[in-house]
Amino acid sequence: PASQTVKHDSTATEPTVKPQRDGYTFGGWYKEPTCTTAFNFTTDTVTTDLELYAKWVAEMVKVTFPAADHLPAGVTYDPHSSAPVTGMVAKGSNVTFRLKLAESYDPATLHVYAHGVELLGTPFGNDPSSSLYEYTAQNVMTDTIIFVYPLVSVKTFNVTLPTGAGFDAAFVVPAGTVPAGAADNKLTTVNYDGTVSFTVKARPGYT
Repeated sequence: PASQTVKHDSTATEPTVKPQRDGYTFGGWYKEPTCTTAFNFTTDTVTTDLELYAKWVAEMVKVTFPAADHLPAGVTYDPHSSAPVTGMVAKGSNVTFRLKLAESYDPATLHVYAHGVELLGTPFGNDPSSSLYEYTAQNVMTDTIIFVYPLVSVKTFNVTLPTGAGFDAAFVVPAGTVPAGAADNKLTTVNYDGTVSFTVKARPGYT
């Protein structure tokens, strides 16, 4: 609003148009930058040059997290910090939280969404071997629900047997379980912490 010229020991006129700011609501005019003492246009008189300050109150939105006991199997919140709780945050804030995965699960199959947008988890501390992943919902402008969808699968690993001139090695696996193209049962897939069986036979002339 425009400056006013006021007679000594008179009251100023309160502006009829309230200032606006994205993500905030106007909270009135105050006498100091810290917005501690409200200026009363009815009773406060002006006896010297005066600058008033607009108070801004951040608009709030609600962020809802799943309860710890409602997370998918193999997923927990960061055990070294407080679990995130449903509550109000300033509109436009970034909301960060961490999830810990059981080592047996494949992090690529865990999907986390905020307001319909999938969040990409990064290993906490930039440690690729970490089972703790950090997620950030950026610039939250509306009430938001965090969804954590169940893991699809545990980690799997391909195991390949060596070949040699004097022996034949093959996995002992049920028919149809060897990946396509794995000739002579030399390649198989095993789940995390799983086991495989194989045989090794010497060729004629070798012991």
